[in-house]
Amino acid sequence: MPKNMYIYKTLYLLGITPTYRCFLYTAYIVNYLVENKSKGPLNLAKLARDLDTTPKRLERNLHFAAVTAWEENSHLLTQLAKNPLSAAPSAPEFLYLLAAHFIRQQKAS
Repeated sequence: MPKNMYIYKTLYLLGITPTYRCFLYTAYIVNYLVENKSKGPLNLAKLARDLDTTPKRLERNLHFAAVTAWEENSHLLTQLAKNPLSAAPSAPEFLYLLAAHFIRQQKAS
C-alpha cells in the first residue's frame, strides 16, 4: 500500500474524514514530515502557500484535526503516541506524533 494510503487510513480511523478540509492539509504535512524525517520546526507560512491557504486558516484546520482525533478515537491516538496522553495534543504535537509513528513504521519494514 502506498505511504499516503496509510496516512489516509490512519486519519480516517481517527475520525478525520475527507469531507473535512483538514484531512488533506494534515495528510500533506505528515507526509512532508515523514519525507524530511521530522527535522526542524514547521514553517506554516510556506506550507500554507503550498496548500493555497493562509497560515491562520491552516493552523485552525490543524487544531480542528487534533481535537477531532482526540474526541473520536483517543485510544488509538494514545497508541500511536507510544505515551499516555491526558488531553488532546496541540496541532504541532499531533503532526509530529503521526509523523513519528509513520517513521517508526518505515524503519520496521
